[in-house]
Parts: sequence; structure tokens; C-alpha cells
Amino acid sequence: MGNKLISIALVGLLAGAPSLNSGIITSIDDLLNSVGQVPIVTSAYQSTQDNIVEYEERRFRVTKIIDGDTVVTDYDSDGDGKYEHIRLLGINTRERGQPLYREAKQRLTSLVNGHELRAVRYVGEENYDKYGRELRHIFGETDDYHINLQMVEEGLAKAYPFVHGKIHEEQFEEAQNRAKEARLGIWSDEGKMYSKSKQPKHHYRRRR
Repeated sequence: MGNKLISIALVGLLAGAPSLNSGIITSIDDLLNSVGQVPIVTSAYQSTQDNIVEYEERRFRVTKIIDGDTVVTDYDSDGDGKYEHIRLLGINTRERGQPLYREAKQRLTSLVNGHELRAVRYVGEENYDKYGRELRHIFGETDDYHINLQMVEEGLAKAYPFVHGKIHEEQFEEAQNRAKEARLGIWSDEGKMYSKSKQPKHHYRRRR
């Protein structure tokens, strides 16, 4: 499977937020109950003839989930037995030990497992991060199945623009605003991060 260079019409955001299944996830319980279901993502894009952008695309499958924004693929670009890691471009999820780390990892698992996916890098975007991971947008068969964007839409990832990763930046920001307004995921009380001085106080009965 090799990369191929393609010219496409740059897509713009349509009105309305993408949603999964029949409704919007509003709680951690709803989120966990959704894991394992096949996602149905409403189209969030439309083509425009005004802007043409080139991109590289490669088809792949995920073999391992590292966390909510990093996966291991079945693609060995150099033939050296080291399979490519992909860092989802434009987003950032919680680290191990932080609120919603587990939920983000589980949700990404449900979105990618069992699917043939497309790793996309638009010409001009960063190729690798400092850890040697590919920086990519991950899509399904069609452009309306944009996994990076879906993670932000559900409040499981923050919009995290890279220096040269601006193609979908506006869509990420608008999806994040919708998640904030709906208090989803990391924007909910359950997902708040606290400094040590502001952590909720828990009172425990002393052992005698």
C-alpha cells in the first residue's frame, strides 16, 4: 500500500453538529454504553470549487490503541518491521491517570476497530512529530467519517492546532464550542482537571 497524491475540493463546514447513532452523548454512562457500537456520523462537510488542496492518502488498519489520540497501524513504510504510529492531527486527549483518559481510549477503539481507514496529510502540513509519529487525519471510506473531529465533537479531545495543521482548524474549534456548550466529556464536571490546591476534599474515617 503506497501513498498517493490527490487533488480534492477543500471542504467547508455545514450547519449542524455531527452526532452518533440516534442522539447526543450527554453523560459518562451514555458514553461508555456507546462503546462498541458502529458509529454513524452525519456529514459535516460540503465541497467548494473555490479551493483545491492536494493531499497524501494511505489505507490502513489499526492494530493497537495507545491512547485517545495515538494508534499503531499495520503499515511498515521502511520494511524494517517497525509499524507506523499515527498521532491524530489537530486534537489532544487526556493522559494516563487524568479524568476521561480511559473513556477517550475506549471511544477511539470503537471508532477504528474493524474498519479500513484512510490516513490523510494535506500538502504543507507537518509530517511527523518529535517522537517520530505520523501526524494524520483519520477518515473512513468517506470524508464525513472524520475520527479526529468526532473525538472533539464528543468532548473527549481538545482542539490542538499544530503549526502547519490548519486545514480543519475551524471545524475543530466549532466542534469544541458545541461540546463546551453541551458540557460533554472534558467540559463536564466529571471531566474537570484540578490543581492539587483545588482538588475536591474527601473526608475519610480514620482507622483505629
